[in-house]
Amino acid sequence: MDTGPRSLTTIIRHLTHLLKRFRNAAETALDYAYRVEAGKAVEQTLLSMARAVSTGDLETWRSLWHPNAREFAPNTPPAVDRDNLLYRAEAWFEEWAHDMEIRCDEAQVAGSWAFASGSLALRSVSRREKKAHLLAGQFLAVLTDPGDGRWLMYRYCYNSCVPLADDR
Repeated sequence: MDTGPRSLTTIIRHLTHLLKRFRNAAETALDYAYRVEAGKAVEQTLLSMARAVSTGDLETWRSLWHPNAREFAPNTPPAVDRDNLLYRAEAWFEEWAHDMEIRCDEAQVAGSWAFASGSLALRSVSRREKKAHLLAGQFLAVLTDPGDGRWLMYRYCYNSCVPLADDR
């Protein structure tokens, strides 16, 4: 067996190559694990939003939105920034009782951004009048991690597959 300088150089070269491959594989595994965990956290943000709507918890609902968020809802102009969202939501929470369900079909994470889509159902009952509204459709959400481990709603758009009350 040759143990000269040429063989030692070859062994070192092979070990260096194997270490690089191992490091790349470890980084890939860590990245995948992060994306899986972050995807679960994104889904939890969406479920927290549905719970806040269903329980009438305006403060929790507000805390889930980024300051520069936008909401694109059917038959209404876009709500631009969290303050406008909150202004619009205050009366909505006060005047209606809600039951909201969200099913997240997909959550993809890319760094501090996440994209989620799925279906939603929202039943709203007026507290003053005897009327109810039903919204059933799909949503697309863009969320961002501001660096503190929370995922905040950045863009949220949805539709309804059933005619909204104002459309009938």
